[in-house]
Amino acid sequence: MEDELYMLAGTAASHADEVRQTHSICCKLREVIETIWISLNLEERGGFVTQSKA
Repeated sequence: MEDELYMLAGTAASHADEVRQTHSICCKLREVIETIWISLNLEERGGFVTQSKA
């Protein structure tokens, strides 16, 4: 029984790590999409982007 609990805890921790990594990737992707979206909107209005997000 104790071994099963340790195994379940390990599995849960592994899934939590995967979720954190996926969340991080999604946040970075969102930033890229927002930057492109802003650039496209400014380009349509005749402006340009002078700042880039790090």
